[in-house]
Amino acid sequence: MRIAITGGAGYVGSALRQAIVARGDTWRGLSRRTRLGRVPPAEAGGGEWVEGELADAGALDRLVRDADAVVHAAAWVHRDAPDTASREACFAVNLRGTERLLEAVRRAGDRAPFVFVSSTSVYGEAFADRTEAGPCEPAGAYGESKLAAENAVMRFAAARPAVVIRPAMVYGPGAPGNIAKLASFVRRGFAPLVDGGRNRKSIVHADDLAVALLAAVDRATECSGAILNAASDPAPTMREVGDALAAGLGRGLTWVPVPRPIWNAAASLGHWRSRSTSGRAADFGRTMEVYASTTTVVASAIRARLGVSFRDAREGLAESVRVAPRG
Repeated sequence: MRIAITGGAGYVGSALRQAIVARGDTWRGLSRRTRLGRVPPAEAGGGEWVEGELADAGALDRLVRDADAVVHAAAWVHRDAPDTASREACFAVNLRGTERLLEAVRRAGDRAPFVFVSSTSVYGEAFADRTEAGPCEPAGAYGESKLAAENAVMRFAAARPAVVIRPAMVYGPGAPGNIAKLASFVRRGFAPLVDGGRNRKSIVHADDLAVALLAAVDRATECSGAILNAASDPAPTMREVGDALAAGLGRGLTWVPVPRPIWNAAASLGHWRSRSTSGRAADFGRTMEVYASTTTVVASAIRARLGVSFRDAREGLAESVRVAPRG
């Protein structure tokens, strides 16, 4: 099977490429610049790069030509969108890029399954045990654009096989994002503790997510139109996340209690600083709010419908900092 992928050079995409090769399939990836010279030989051996971007119809046509399936993992992510220009940039990739890719699949004329990598950010910035049928209340450009792209994929699914996967926070060796920020605190031997660290976080290992995406490819026809959360169960508390990272690093960890009012005041200061500089300063207030919030989903449907499983989060977190980051 030849699987066309976008975002193949990113963190999730790298795990996906490895999973494709491991099961004996091949990949064709879209890249804004030819990367063959920069991809480790073991990874490049199972695929090829198409130079171009999501705004390039010709490149998208070359990407999906003769593909047996398409996995769309490219995204505008891990950036703030404090102004109109950055918000437009986010939607240009996450929504209009998805729409252009869907059009390319239509032009190809076959029924190659389409799997879209969305995000639990469509639920908002604080939510507990949210199911796929629960309300979507995105709080920023990233979540809003992902939800709009999901709607485009669902319209596509009315005529062709398509599945949406909503991963929780992705972690693994060298993963970007909030887990990496917490790990940097742990390496220094201390981390802030808000409300006893009782807030919970649904997370998913990149390798488990890659396997789930391929299972969605294999079952896209029978599961077409499905939207599925992807996360380990149970969701660890923030304190359990930090303790697991400390265990993996073999480091002692001192938790520094921070009263909620002081934490909230510091977050408000972060918001103000970002707004007062028109977004030139990163909004660390949003990072603080995410750190102290609960963001958990129910992921029983993906296990039942795709037959996949996810590793224990605490064991996976410890392992993720013991091994070298992905190349």
